[in-house]
Amino acid sequence: MWAEGRANYKYEAIETPVGRIPHYKDLQELFRRELSKEYTETEYIQQFSLRLHKYLEKMDRMKKIFENIQMPAEFSKEFKLQIDRLQAARERFREEVISPF
Repeated sequence: MWAEGRANYKYEAIETPVGRIPHYKDLQELFRRELSKEYTETEYIQQFSLRLHKYLEKMDRMKKIFENIQMPAEFSKEFKLQIDRLQAARERFREEVISPF
């Protein structure tokens, strides 16, 4: 429902090195309204924190898989940019796990 709301300009997003994520207040509202449930900050942090070392390990595995496959230039470009963004976030925050807050 959040993605639909984003497509219809109802919600904004937080830019991360791996894409856009929801704001906590928007998910909190959706959980209350649509599911009649509370959505805690603890849940949000657990679900949306960036575990940089895990992402970079994954990117290394993917890089090995794609070594012998002819990938479209746009894919290869975005793949490298994503690695660069993850490494820049690691340097900027000096932490392996970055909270969405």
